[in-house]
Amino acid sequence: MHASIVREVDRRLGDAHGVSVRWYDVLSTLDEAPGRQLRMSALAENVVLSPSRLTRVVERLEQVGLVERRTDERDARASNAVLTEVGLRTLRRARRMHHEIVRRRFLSLLSQAEMRQLGMLWREILERGTVD
Repeated sequence: MHASIVREVDRRLGDAHGVSVRWYDVLSTLDEAPGRQLRMSALAENVVLSPSRLTRVVERLEQVGLVERRTDERDARASNAVLTEVGLRTLRRARRMHHEIVRRRFLSLLSQAEMRQLGMLWREILERGTVD
């Protein structure tokens, strides 16, 4: 089910907004970060990409004006990925479509009781921690 939803989201976001699921993940993560920016290393960790793969993704996002890189003010050896205003507007449009697909393909299939039960299960899993 997850793969099916991700394929649809990727296709529809690409067709409508020129944004892949991978790009959406990067833009969304930056939107949630303080100042809409993160060190490249932290961003790579958050979106589960190798540093070299993230660098390639951010380079493409820079080329289309959705993200820019800036030298970290606290450490000139590091750089931050920063969500641009164009990136924020693109993300907001894409987010509406993303949420609509998830609602239609997943949430609308569950009753209120099932959603509460699922929420409790996810909280319990988070409280138990992760396995590396």
